[in-house]
Amino acid sequence: MVRKGKRSVHVRVIKHLRETHRQLGMLLAFFMIFLAVTGIIINHGNSLNLDRTKVGVNWILDHYNIEAPEQVQKFSLAENKNALFVVGKQVWLANTLLFTSDNDITAAAIWQQFILISSDNNLRLYNLAGQLVDVMDKASGLPGNIKTLFVDGNDVYLKTAQGVFLSNDELYSWQQYESNKHLEHWSQATTISTAETQHYQQQYRTQILNWERVVIDIHSGRFFASLGVLFMDLVALFIIILSMSGIYMWIRQARARH
Repeated sequence: MVRKGKRSVHVRVIKHLRETHRQLGMLLAFFMIFLAVTGIIINHGNSLNLDRTKVGVNWILDHYNIEAPEQVQKFSLAENKNALFVVGKQVWLANTLLFTSDNDITAAAIWQQFILISSDNNLRLYNLAGQLVDVMDKASGLPGNIKTLFVDGNDVYLKTAQGVFLSNDELYSWQQYESNKHLEHWSQATTISTAETQHYQQQYRTQILNWERVVIDIHSGRFFASLGVLFMDLVALFIIILSMSGIYMWIRQARARH
């Protein structure tokens, strides 16, 4: 009788457990598929170029509170149809991002068949197609604390905190300029339209976030803030319970067969 009573209890437990297991499995099926799919995407993120593909969807950028600087600088390039735009530390030639600077950009101008871009402590040389040719800094003899620059034919002048410097034809040596000749047309930012400002602010925002980060945050629940993380923790807990109940029922059925 005792053995029969114990068996009936186990039968009822297994019956209720099987029903709970079935309902819980149906409830979690979507989330298990969701986690599996996003996990596969993350696992192959490099081959899918997710780490190099930028997010341009405005509501996602807004969700991450990604904002662009209010000020956009424009440097006209006289011999080039394009202009150079500086947004924060990003430097754009038309719609091509040339580089992200460590320092504030101070000036830009055309020299021969190249674009000169100066920051406080370096001078970058690009061809007109936007390809980097050279970077000069103090180690190559470039004066520091550059405020702006001026191109006059083959001559390049740098206005620095220590005075004005003049280069040779190759830009690899500089000497202090002590002539009384008045220099004009120093490079400076020009007027920019509202449409251009908004366009490059949007361009700036699209460079901040990549799709790999978004998929990882969705997978973990972080995309939905702290409640999303808590919810995904609960989903993981229920998956553990589902697995354990399945293992328990399988063991009981295996024993019953023997």
